[in-house]
Amino acid sequence: MPTKKWVKTWENIMFSNNINYMRQNRDKAMLLKNDNIPSSLFQFRAINKFSLFNLHTNTIWMNTPNNFNDPFDSAFAMKIPVDPIFDTPLCNSKTSISKEECDIIKTIVSKTNNEINKKRVKDIKEYYSISCFSENKDSILMWSHYADQHKGFCIEYDTRTIPSNEEYKRNLLMPVIYSHDFLDMYEYWGQHTNINNPYAFHYAATRKSPVWRYEKEWRLIVEHEPFNMKFIAPCKIFLGAKISQKDEEIVMNFLPTTNVKLYKMEVDANSFQLRAKQFG
Repeated sequence: MPTKKWVKTWENIMFSNNINYMRQNRDKAMLLKNDNIPSSLFQFRAINKFSLFNLHTNTIWMNTPNNFNDPFDSAFAMKIPVDPIFDTPLCNSKTSISKEECDIIKTIVSKTNNEINKKRVKDIKEYYSISCFSENKDSILMWSHYADQHKGFCIEYDTRTIPSNEEYKRNLLMPVIYSHDFLDMYEYWGQHTNINNPYAFHYAATRKSPVWRYEKEWRLIVEHEPFNMKFIAPCKIFLGAKISQKDEEIVMNFLPTTNVKLYKMEVDANSFQLRAKQFG
């Protein structure tokens, strides 16, 4: 499945290493992205005191990517060049260190840079929190991975109901870009760079391996430690196909309002599909 054309346009502007180009076209890119936010976004949850609290209070949990299930989540490289001095004739001169010694030093420097980079990535990710959504409520894998093996629930949000005085929440919603290319942040944060793109980390946070493409993910990203963010009220709740009767009743008791429509996912008898059936 190729990347949508508008996503590529948005990506090229928002995450440009030409900071002046980004600033001049940022509003255009933001409008393009906001016009393409799906009217419905879904969040899968297991049933526990945290998810029930979020459901009842119209909040979403913002978590650090260090706690996510993908070890590469929000990962990036910092390919720091080894000092060119190790490739000069000086290293081959009889009056200096030998080429073998130069190679050993280069290896040590490279290994040290890698260790520094790992710590840098982990530390930077602690400064950001993310809440994850999907375009698709019918994914068998999503129910399995994020809703306690179909025993949890799924919340539908109508993004069109985000109030105008909270437009920043629409601005913070971003599509995930699925790519085989590992992101190198050196051009953004390298020692001698003049680039200061405020969305540089967002590029890492919205970039994932294509093996996750089935999730059709969107992310709300903020520079903040983990917390519960006030969000719009859900419009629909979908109970998992394997939810217990006890948990059905628990979820219904925690609904934030009687206006929320309640559905139950059912296993189709003739195909590998889930069907949503409305209660009542």
